[in-house]
Amino acid sequence: MFRRLIDPAHCLLAALALATFYSSPCSAATASVSAALLADPHFDPFRNVSKVERLAAANVEQWAAILAEPPAPGDAQAFRALQTACKETSTDAANDLLLSAFDASAQKTATGAPAFVMLAGDLLVHRFDCRVEKLLGHPAAAPGTKYDDAEAHPAPGTARTVMAFARKTVDYIALQLHTRFPHTPVYIALGNNDSGCGDYQFNEHDPLLAGTATAVASGWVGVAPVESEKARADYTRFGSYTLPLPAPLVKGRVLVLDDIYLSSRFQNCAGKPDSTSGKDLLAWVDAELTAAERHGEFVWVLTHIPPGINVYSTNVNGIDVCAGKPPVTFLSSTALSEVLARHAAAIRVVVAGHTHVDEIRVFGGDESHGKSSFAVKGVPSISTVSGNPPAFLRATVDTTGVLQDYTLHVASNAKAGAPASSLTWITAYDFRSTYAEPAFTAASIADLVKRFTAGAPADDQAIATYQNYFAGSGLRRLALQAVWNQYTCHMQHDDPAAFTACVCATATKR
Repeated sequence: MFRRLIDPAHCLLAALALATFYSSPCSAATASVSAALLADPHFDPFRNVSKVERLAAANVEQWAAILAEPPAPGDAQAFRALQTACKETSTDAANDLLLSAFDASAQKTATGAPAFVMLAGDLLVHRFDCRVEKLLGHPAAAPGTKYDDAEAHPAPGTARTVMAFARKTVDYIALQLHTRFPHTPVYIALGNNDSGCGDYQFNEHDPLLAGTATAVASGWVGVAPVESEKARADYTRFGSYTLPLPAPLVKGRVLVLDDIYLSSRFQNCAGKPDSTSGKDLLAWVDAELTAAERHGEFVWVLTHIPPGINVYSTNVNGIDVCAGKPPVTFLSSTALSEVLARHAAAIRVVVAGHTHVDEIRVFGGDESHGKSSFAVKGVPSISTVSGNPPAFLRATVDTTGVLQDYTLHVASNAKAGAPASSLTWITAYDFRSTYAEPAFTAASIADLVKRFTAGAPADDQAIATYQNYFAGSGLRRLALQAVWNQYTCHMQHDDPAAFTACVCATATKR
């Protein structure tokens, strides 16, 4: 049914597209390492309501013991009341699910234990601030305010309590990762929920950044002091940093990006629009990628919100792009993609979370997706809040930074309220054999998207696999199939106009 895994045409395509910085992925002599890619744990420390005050008073090193205690008799009912008060109907990851995913991702595979770990943001539970306010909060400085001013100085009362508990929660997640990967570099990106002042709200030099810097930096194993000091300074400014990737990767670098400032929904902590922080961040990204190119380094970009079109929100809101209405976008503009495209020859892959599902995309400055294009790997969530099974990826990376392969790992029998000891983590599929592409590169993903768009019978099983792990079964799967042309367009077009042209052209062919 599938073409041969690595045929001569694929090798030539990959070699031509990537020859500037590394050898073809078809080279059999290149060694490889394993990496663990995780996203969106949305850890919920409020699941056992009776423990929350103790957690707030305890040192983060004591949290594991407190969270491991049995729930109190009234905790389930109190949690349901909290969900209702905060207008939430779905549940995020409890402590046992979080630790089960971390344990499973740390297991050795055929390529060994992970050489590095990436967590693509949204560490905190949805409606974090509401939960803290309901259980721990005090009257704010003034009705409806959380900060004294736009400079992110916490006001007395609720704001200070939210900030302190957010810091401890991030610290706890970082500590649990570092406990399982004590000698392995761990790179943590923040997401739109990772804020002490509200979803999609943040500031440069936010107190949460200074408060979590030590915990995040404790995962930077083997980094020279000068690199660590610069990374820490950048992190405390706007949650972004860049560091060398570990040996045996040769001249590799990770650029960790908190792109909340670029979101179409972003506001500062005073609840006001703020374009300055986004401009500052883009200038920083451009400068860091320029420096990496100058030193002949390849780069992995780790972020939370992916560039591109939010097809789900576009459809849920009934937006008909072919009637002239603009689609919903994840970011406020294509500015980040334009910066990445300028440096695409150095970028091996962009790793992102946010959508909670297993995704692929390829973006760039030309339709051939050659030297100015970059591939985006969307990592599925640990949280089950979207109705998806808990999942993570294990990647195989050669020493020149090429993402040669990855496997999707899911908890096949995850059920609400079931203990983590009952979870069974299985390998759902692997990229190369399922999609018949030689490596996860811009050229290969462009080819795969073309096959998805054409929908040839030879690719029926590949399309079915993608749809299954993107949407599951039942009505969600049927809904995806009904707008499949929109999803194949969003896989290759991050510009609203180009996406619209693609959707309307493919819609007329159906």
